[in-house]
Amino acid sequence: KLMERDYTIFIPEFIACGVAVFVIFVELMWPKIQREYLAYLTAAGALAWGIAGLFYIGKDPVEFQGLILSDDYTTFFRLLGAGIVFATSLISAHYLRTRVQTAGEYYGLLLVAGSALVYMAAAEELITAYISLELLSFCLYILVGYLKRDRLSAEASLKYILLGAFA
Repeated sequence: KLMERDYTIFIPEFIACGVAVFVIFVELMWPKIQREYLAYLTAAGALAWGIAGLFYIGKDPVEFQGLILSDDYTTFFRLLGAGIVFATSLISAHYLRTRVQTAGEYYGLLLVAGSALVYMAAAEELITAYISLELLSFCLYILVGYLKRDRLSAEASLKYILLGAFA
């Protein structure tokens, strides 16, 4: 039996990762842009991601090659991930204003981490869940240590990496 390849189940995460690339591109092209605008762009992308996820509520479960299953459980984590990224980006707009020179990577990593969260929930096989968990962990390792000049951020990043390495 030939397995179906329905790429439409990835549309919300395509939006999230596309916005992540776009946010990094915007900061690359206009380096003097205010960091708050990147936060608001990320929040708008997370909102679009959440709205796209709403269209999957109550749909019949669809799987992709036996690796990813899109059902109401996955939709819950889509909405949860989009909400977390939305709230975090708005809170970070004020926090990062005076602490960093560039913020595009921060907001891009937030969106990619949210997508990894969704794929971890949607995984049907252990290897898919493991790869999603690793993607989420790598994003979080970088986000924890994002404030390079801050001693507490560097210490937390080192402890988090060591904990992940020995776990």
